[in-house]
Amino acid sequence: MKKRDVLRHIKDYQAFIKTQTGKNLKSCEIQYEITAAHLLAQNGTAEHLNCTLIEHVCAIMLCHILEI
Repeated sequence: MKKRDVLRHIKDYQAFIKTQTGKNLKSCEIQYEITAAHLLAQNGTAEHLNCTLIEHVCAIMLCHILEI
């Protein structure tokens, strides 16, 4: 995904939520926060979750390939 695609995806998501729930997302604010890359103090929870998800996906794919 490129930076120029982000706004289009946000607008698509807002339209999707409006059609599914009937509610508007204008009351929700999206905040841009800059964090230091690879700093566990700031990214520890997200990094842990990402690793856990990748491990689960790899296990599922392996089981599917081996048909266990």
